[in-house]
Amino acid sequence: GLRQNKSVAVIARTNPALLSPFESAALVAGDESQRIGAALTLLADYFTREAKRHHRVRIALGYPLFFGITASFGATLPVLWSRGRTAYLVAIVAALTAFFMLGGILLDALARADLARRPAALWRFARVCTTLLGLGVPRGRALRLAADGSQNTELQRHVAARSDRDLQALPLATLFAGCRAIPADLMSQLAIADITGGHAETLRRYADDLESREGSR
Repeated sequence: GLRQNKSVAVIARTNPALLSPFESAALVAGDESQRIGAALTLLADYFTREAKRHHRVRIALGYPLFFGITASFGATLPVLWSRGRTAYLVAIVAALTAFFMLGGILLDALARADLARRPAALWRFARVCTTLLGLGVPRGRALRLAADGSQNTELQRHVAARSDRDLQALPLATLFAGCRAIPADLMSQLAIADITGGHAETLRRYADDLESREGSR
């Protein structure tokens, strides 16, 4: 695409399978505003932070993985005493197979639950939204993409039920009134941002605060 002198915006629009809607919107906005460098920097910052969050989840899940493997060896020790070494090795293989099949499903569910819990969902919502707003993406579009990226069904339903006009024009405190996914502290900050007009900066600070609290856990 670039070798054919096509713009990043044209490539993003004509190849939707290559990029997520969030990535595409950020790159299109950056290209059209002649801030493609800023767009790439913001995307790199977002995905770096997201990778760190996933890394913390993997570390947390390492403990049950270790204990599961240890238990597979320990639980089969009676087989060694009663039926010998060969039967013990077979029992260990069976126990480990069962653990990785059943335990893997459980660990995957725990990982998804951790990433979908409210602080993580709010962090993704705030970070995606502030990234897109900072690049000049219309507020309504930014809110829809941020809600989708949050992976929080309550937040997604709330935003999906709103018209494009509401998302673009209503004060955010009014827009999210009654949404159980938005906590009181964020609502109060949004109300202030509605007065000052600093929505992107407010959401950026909120995401930074969430990240700081998560990192100190």
